[in-house]
Amino acid sequence: MGLGPSEIRCTSVDGYRLPGGADTDEQIRIEVDRAEVLVGIISTASLDSLYVAFELGARWGTGKCLIPLMAPGLSPSTIKGPLGGKNALRSDSAGQLQQLVADVGAQLGIAAFPAASYQSDLDAILSFASSQVATAQSKQSAERPREMMGAQAEAELDPRAAVMLEKLMDAKDETILLAELREQSVREFDFKLLMHSLTSRDYIRLLRGPSRDPAPGPPAVCITPAGKDYLVRRCERLAAERAEQERHSALLKGIGEANEGLRRPSPWKIGNE
Repeated sequence: MGLGPSEIRCTSVDGYRLPGGADTDEQIRIEVDRAEVLVGIISTASLDSLYVAFELGARWGTGKCLIPLMAPGLSPSTIKGPLGGKNALRSDSAGQLQQLVADVGAQLGIAAFPAASYQSDLDAILSFASSQVATAQSKQSAERPREMMGAQAEAELDPRAAVMLEKLMDAKDETILLAELREQSVREFDFKLLMHSLTSRDYIRLLRGPSRDPAPGPPAVCITPAGKDYLVRRCERLAAERAEQERHSALLKGIGEANEGLRRPSPWKIGNE
């Protein structure tokens, strides 16, 4: 396309970084607003970065050209919220990378070079993308059996059963009399279903039952290591959901603040202004 280093900004790549001594936040704020085209690389790391969320949100608020480019292996459906309405291109597709070059050229009013002239660069990108996808798939394949078992168990467990587990965890010796545990259920039928769901997963164990002891005491229930592991996973999942809600709220707040900042005159001087 014939663009020089001074016409491209990529703060993490040598030759395209910010000038030495520049005020990073202010310079990026100005360039995000003034750039004719902004290509936002959407990766797992960028989705977790509040800084990137501010940059993309500020650009989205200007209404100017913003092209989301998905990192290898990520689907455009990964993008949620306001940016989800933008048509995203994939970096692991030769055709969509060629479209990216053509789209950027059209926005800048520059004729793109023939694809053959940058085919070697395109091949290098696709080779890297392929290796990244293969690595991610290998890791997912190794973790999938354990995750599927845990997810299935958690998805099918009644929330009331989870409450019963929490009470067992907090009880003295992690044990509660069966009669006391039954009081948490409104109906006897419900209690039997909850007990079955917990015992079938080996989350709880009955103690001092009539068939185990010729002179049993009152029947009781204790939580098992599997039940404790479930509670840990459940807490982690709930914490992740809360963090995602907070991140989304921060993103919306950041978009509003960024747009408000763009409407205020900048106290910094650029160039010879």
